Amino acid sequence: MVSASQATTLRSKDKEIAPQLSKSTSMPNGLTVGKTRSQSRRLAAADQELLQPSISSRDRQPSTRPEERKAIARQTSLRSTSRADLKAVPTRVERPRDSPAEENAPPSLAQSRSSGGSDGLGRSNSNGISRSNSKTAGRARSSLGLSPLFHSEDPCELLPRTSLTEVNTDLRLMLSNLVNHAPSRRRGGARKQPHAYVIKWVDYTNRYGIGYVLDDGSVGCVFKGENGQPATSVVVRDGERHIRRKARSVEDEKSEQKPIYYSEADQLVPRTGPSVEFYENRDDDLLGCRGIRRALISPSLFDIKTSRAMRLRSNTGNESERADAEKIKRMKLVDQFGKYMIGALGRHGDEGIMDADLPNHNSAQFIKFYQRLGNVGIWGFGDGAFQFNFPDHTKLVISPGRTRSSSPWIDFYHLSPSAARYFATKGKMHPAGFDTRAVASDEAATFLSIANGDSLNSTEDRIRDILDANAFIQKIAFIKDTLRVWIKFGRLGGRPPSVDSSPDSMPTEAFWQGTQERPQPKSPGAKFVWVTVGAPDGDGHYKSVMFQDAPREAEKRVGMEYDKEMDRLKDRLRALGR
Repeated sequence: MVSASQATTLRSKDKEIAPQLSKSTSMPNGLTVGKTRSQSRRLAAADQELLQPSISSRDRQPSTRPEERKAIARQTSLRSTSRADLKAVPTRVERPRDSPAEENAPPSLAQSRSSGGSDGLGRSNSNGISRSNSKTAGRARSSLGLSPLFHSEDPCELLPRTSLTEVNTDLRLMLSNLVNHAPSRRRGGARKQPHAYVIKWVDYTNRYGIGYVLDDGSVGCVFKGENGQPATSVVVRDGERHIRRKARSVEDEKSEQKPIYYSEADQLVPRTGPSVEFYENRDDDLLGCRGIRRALISPSLFDIKTSRAMRLRSNTGNESERADAEKIKRMKLVDQFGKYMIGALGRHGDEGIMDADLPNHNSAQFIKFYQRLGNVGIWGFGDGAFQFNFPDHTKLVISPGRTRSSSPWIDFYHLSPSAARYFATKGKMHPAGFDTRAVASDEAATFLSIANGDSLNSTEDRIRDILDANAFIQKIAFIKDTLRVWIKFGRLGGRPPSVDSSPDSMPTEAFWQGTQERPQPKSPGAKFVWVTVGAPDGDGHYKSVMFQDAPREAEKRVGMEYDKEMDRLKDRLRALGR
């Protein structure tokens, strides 16, 4: 970890880059997944096959190991034999042609990868090759939310500082404290452990929501509000360890290792493990979101052998049984997505990871909110922190400061200067570029001071080079613009109206125009997605644009009306040299 205040902790060395990584040619489709060293991959999920598992491997430290090839090859580590790969349900929402999704930009349904030389926040839209702009139009409804998630006997508690008013206040404080300080005002010796962050995810935002794995080994999902019920989320602490043990208990012809007996191999969660955490938005039509409530549910509810609720249908039984059936449906999806993320998205050489290699700490964090802004993925944590995944394989985690007037804390997962400049010049990652990644941590004010030229010694000069090569100031500008939009519209995920009949008006949707991967010849193109999951008071429309290099044929389509907003986005992307 690099701390700008601690010269001796600089770990981010500018390695000489030498090509050495092999690349996979497999391509994703339908469902988008990502991870700290990964790409997008096809995942499926037929609504009818929720109950069945699928299995595989893992990834952790974002600084070393080749990942994120053009599209990651399916790993067979952990005896990864997916018994029921979810099948993406056909919908009218646009179904992308396999487009590799990058870790830092986990998109919805199909991933967006693009390149461009300008920086900061772009707003715009365009009539691309294919597009989607719908809330639920044309697709079968999810079976989630047929009944309330909680019943009167569940031990629910309202979490502090989660109401709409409190969250908006915290957003204003974060934005106001996100400023540069002169060197004389820096806090010397500022130091703390990096915040928890998302290392893998599986994106099914066009149907269920988004699954994720935290660096502490927690596995969770954020689910969209469905059938009149609010957005919910689930977290299984130490879920990664459980899934790995289940995988090792299965015999695999491709592995020389013998199966290791695990008494919980047939269980969704360990019967003697910690309670499963369920969260639900407390949306109110009149008062707005009143916060998030949590219930800690005993693992016994999910016992395959003894739980009566496991054998009930969701539309039968009394109120309590129907609510428990809702929990079980979500838990089965968490199990499905977890097996896929930890298995099929496992890191290179991951099959040898044992329990001792997994983290033992519990960050107590959970994801309450996810938003995709074109080609940037945003994760909202329960404590008010946010993780921004950019399409140049960098990520920035920003968490509240020590006090209400303190500068926010930043963990910046970056490339070495030479790798970042290669990426910006070539529009693609150098084969060994992923091996140069490291994390720099300090107060935002310190980083901004150094980035603006106020470095005090040679160590800070090196940090400045890192920040400059990785477009740190432009990324902070993007984050500040995003916070302003949320504040303006009064909630997380607030977005400007997406339809504007005026041809000369400024396009509204935001996306990152800085360094990003350029589509290669004969590639299916890049996808830009705008969607939220878990936003207070409900999620908006799902919108996507698939940009391809085919010539425009608008002139040939006489008499047809075009979405002018979408057309402007395509023009903006063309201007970026896509």
